[in-house]
Amino acid sequence: MKQRKEQDRDLSPGTRRGAGPRLERDRLRQILDSMEDLVYITGADHRVEYVNPPMRKIFGPVRGRRCFDYLHHHQTICSWCRKSEILGGKVVHWEWSSARTGRTYDVIESPLANPDGTVSKLKLMRDITERKQLASRLEKFNEQLEEIVISRTRELSSANELLERLFSSVHFLLAYLDADFNFRRVNRAYAEAYRQEPEYFVGKNHFRLFPHPEHERIFRKVVRTGRPFVVFSRPFVYPDHPKWGTTYWDWSLRPVLDSEGEVEGLILILVDVPERKRAQGKLIRAEKKMAELERLAELGTLSSMVAHEMRNPLATIALAAANLRRKTSDPALLKHIRSIEGKVKSGERVIGSLLGYSRVQLPRYRNIFILPFLRSCISDSLKSHRDIRPEVALDLAALKRKKISVDPDQLREVFVNILDNALEAVPAEGGRIEAAGGFTKDGAALFRFRDNGPPISPADRKEIFTPFFTRKPSGNGLGLAICRQLVRLHNGTIKLTSGPKRGTEVTVRIPPLPRQ
Repeated sequence: MKQRKEQDRDLSPGTRRGAGPRLERDRLRQILDSMEDLVYITGADHRVEYVNPPMRKIFGPVRGRRCFDYLHHHQTICSWCRKSEILGGKVVHWEWSSARTGRTYDVIESPLANPDGTVSKLKLMRDITERKQLASRLEKFNEQLEEIVISRTRELSSANELLERLFSSVHFLLAYLDADFNFRRVNRAYAEAYRQEPEYFVGKNHFRLFPHPEHERIFRKVVRTGRPFVVFSRPFVYPDHPKWGTTYWDWSLRPVLDSEGEVEGLILILVDVPERKRAQGKLIRAEKKMAELERLAELGTLSSMVAHEMRNPLATIALAAANLRRKTSDPALLKHIRSIEGKVKSGERVIGSLLGYSRVQLPRYRNIFILPFLRSCISDSLKSHRDIRPEVALDLAALKRKKISVDPDQLREVFVNILDNALEAVPAEGGRIEAAGGFTKDGAALFRFRDNGPPISPADRKEIFTPFFTRKPSGNGLGLAICRQLVRLHNGTIKLTSGPKRGTEVTVRIPPLPRQ
């Protein structure tokens, strides 16, 4: 009984006249008491007029204290207090880290007009500690995450005026339904999300407007059990407007109980959280990239060790072969010496590839004009294969005067390796190589290289990007493996298709560099 009387004093006294206002006030208090956010109201003299149960649970009972004493244990007004601005009509949005609770809150302070003409200060605090920790963790990986702040405001007052202001002013989606799921009231944000006016929903049944068996089961369970339901980042597609795309919502469904403990209504709160969903996606991609880099570092260390151990004996063998060549003129022996020297050169090429594989590192991005860059890569490959004269067909008009952000050295290695493979695969007579480039709708650069060489078998296509896999007598199996790593480090993809009559095609997709 003592707590009930204190709560009556916290609300505006203008709501105590008559059974109707008292019933509406009790219903309003039940609504406010069901909210998870911390809410309190202070008067012009800083005295706390109202706190909701979550606020009271964390900071304790008010007992007539003023806000600076209640929240901060200060004896005087806080130096950062902006009460005069807020009572003058200004809305203040800020973050507060409480040394007392060790939590971080998203805080919105706004003026609240009372029925007697006075103005109070409404303060709403949402615990964003976990969200801040997520942002901090993502920043540690790629330093690209922007601070996520979701603005929410809930205006509270007494009786019908307080409830009306609450529904009309908050930025998240808010609806009040009866126990049969008929809309009693929605705020403007909810109506605008469906491109309607708030009055459109009143009296209509939720599941006649939005049929959804799974959601209906959830609603009925909340009514049956009286227990709230909360879910985070749930995907949602507007059933009548799939072209609007998929959005992600935090939503909660909370029962409103009557004086006998029966569910008489439901509060539906929806918060659009696309930024958090994108942040989670970025975090997952960053973690995958870090794992890939760690694996590359391990392989690089192993490759460097193997290359070092091979280089010394190969140098000794090469020197011995050179000495033998100087000391003999026997044709049979010279034939064996040439074979030895050929194997030494082949081993040196393998060492060079191993060292190249071990040096793969994060791209150093630069903006380059892609058309002349690609033409120079094609020219370099043709010059290194002067004995091959294929027909070269280019479809690069879409790249004219276009720039992309890449590591030029790494991308050159990718293009030249693909073109070298194509030149080595085409027939001596009638060989043909095609190169095409363009951009996708999402701004990604797309490159296609096709040759008319013999097709690659399905079994070999599964292994084609695996390190050290090769069918070439003089190959080392690292070229396409390095290409795949370099493309992945650009957040891109590389694909190979092959078949009879269509030859082999390699497609490289490089997405635009994310905005910092």
